[in-house]
Amino acid sequence: RHARRKLPPLLPPTPPHMLVGHLDALNRKRIVLASASPRRTEILALLGLRHAVVPSSFEENLDKAAFPHPSDYVLENAKQKAAAVARELAAGPEAERPDMVIGSDTVVSCAGPLGRKWISKEYP
Repeated sequence: RHARRKLPPLLPPTPPHMLVGHLDALNRKRIVLASASPRRTEILALLGLRHAVVPSSFEENLDKAAFPHPSDYVLENAKQKAAAVARELAAGPEAERPDMVIGSDTVVSCAGPLGRKWISKEYP
């Protein structure tokens, strides 16, 4: 029998070296994640970043054909999500205004135009 090889963790157990020196300063700031994604929350927690979660109200309905590359589309979606949350929180009490809003998005592209997100297993 062959011994089972232990697979490496998905993310490093300690924050990347470039972040370590800044964690104290960052954790004194109010950081908001503009996403309800449990995976993105997990990633920030694994990095050691304290943050609040405020899902964005931005409707992801940008015209994919208007972007020359999938990364341009993703970047614009992430910016719009973060901007929507920043505007919403800027209108609220000063104590709740963020110092930083993190927006993110994901697409999968394989030698072709961007497709729609899969909503369920029954996706047509």
